[in-house]
Amino acid sequence: MAMKWIRDGMELRVLDHTFADYSNPGYILNEALMDPIQAWCWNTMPTVRRTAFNTFRFEREEDITAFLLKWG
Repeated sequence: MAMKWIRDGMELRVLDHTFADYSNPGYILNEALMDPIQAWCWNTMPTVRRTAFNTFRFEREEDITAFLLKWG
C-alpha cells in the first residue's frame, strides 16, 4: 500500500487515514510503520529531519522527489 503524503513547503506529512483499514482495526499508522522510513532517510539522505511522528523536513527539492519515489 502506498502512503499518501501532504506537502507543506519543504515538509511532507503522511495522512493518518492512509492506514485506516476498518476490516482490521489493528492496522493503523504507528511507529513500526514509520521506523523503516526513518532508517532509510538516515542511510540515504542525512540532511532530512523527522520533525514529528509522521512529518519529515527536507532541504532540497531533489530529496523530496527521491523520498516520494520510494515511499509515495
